[in-house]
Amino acid sequence: MNHIIDYHYFVEYTTWILWLRQLDNESKRGITLKSEEIFGQVLRSTRKKQKMSQEKLAFQSNLDRTYISMLERGVHQPTLNSLLSLAEALNMKASELVELVEEKISETK
Repeated sequence: MNHIIDYHYFVEYTTWILWLRQLDNESKRGITLKSEEIFGQVLRSTRKKQKMSQEKLAFQSNLDRTYISMLERGVHQPTLNSLLSLAEALNMKASELVELVEEKISETK
């Protein structure tokens, strides 16, 4: 029983420490997000508004699901071809997707 309780506190403590580190990192960088992070947020929210899974978006855009995940987490920036494929799969123009990113960037300034 003690092991279960200890594990629970360990998980809670670890989550708390990770959150504090993230908060510290954000404060160090002025809580300004990088463009790839903002693109990822826009991509995720647009995909979810259309009730589309990462798998379905990947299939329709002919991209790998792990690549979609990395884009949404801001790990990678999309290439022009990826941007065009994603926009088509989301039934929008690439310029509309970029405009959403630009609006979000101006909100964060």
